[in-house]
Amino acid sequence: MVPHLERMKVGDIEGPVETPRGIFLFKLVDREPARLMSLQEATPAIERILLKQKKEATLKGWFMQQREKYPVKVYVADLDRIGREQ
Repeated sequence: MVPHLERMKVGDIEGPVETPRGIFLFKLVDREPARLMSLQEATPAIERILLKQKKEATLKGWFMQQREKYPVKVYVADLDRIGREQ
């Protein structure tokens, strides 16, 4: 997180803040003390993370199989030429 956002008080507005996902404005509407989540609260997030990891591993494995089965040759010079034409 952006360090100056941690010092905001309720009602403060900060920004614009540029991130890899875009430019944002922030308004702090409430502040709660930090706490640990219970397993019940954390379970949906854990399941999403594990499912995403499983999908990524499966897809990576499939791509590796396809690359072995169907070798691909990339003609970099042709790609460069096409890029310059556009």
